[in-house]
Amino acid sequence: MSKRKIPQLRAQTESRRAKLSFGSRSAYSIEELESGIYTERQLRQEYSRLRSIASKRFQRLAESEFAFRDKIPYNYEISRYKPLREVASQRELAILLRDLASVIESPHSTLYGLQDIRQKSVETMQEQGYKWVTEENWLEFSDFMKTVRSMAKGRMFDSERAVDIFEMAPETKKGTKNKNALKKAFSAYLKELDAQTAGIPEVKR
Repeated sequence: MSKRKIPQLRAQTESRRAKLSFGSRSAYSIEELESGIYTERQLRQEYSRLRSIASKRFQRLAESEFAFRDKIPYNYEISRYKPLREVASQRELAILLRDLASVIESPHSTLYGLQDIRQKSVETMQEQGYKWVTEENWLEFSDFMKTVRSMAKGRMFDSERAVDIFEMAPETKKGTKNKNALKKAFSAYLKELDAQTAGIPEVKR
């Protein structure tokens, strides 16, 4: 993986990030929005603008590979943010505007932001010796590690095969997973995943 690609994508992410009209994120607290600093017209215009931005972002994310890998927060549904004409009160407007500002500021709300997160994660993993983790298999590896962490906490799973895969990665004396064992376990996980998804059309990345 080219390391020059990462800062380039970060620059693209920054240039595409929408700006909050009222300034910093703190300006969108309930207290600030209800303080009288902004007129009702300003609040309604800002809400309408941010909702439009969010709607476009959510649509792009819903059509991406991230939507099928549980990488998009539950609140990234435009239906959670009412059209302006349906907002019943100033308090409701303030609450919705606060929540939308938080979404707009989050790197998880943009396709570029999630791609940047993936690049940085892959870079970190490879620096730690996991050279076999790539941008192409990062989503699957993230799902795999989530399963491993959940089983380590004693949670139950429907798939007995998941337990078999987890037990393939013995612990070292230091309590960390052996890299080679983890690689083998991940390979087994991918084979199991391929078997489960055989015949399902691949999502375009």
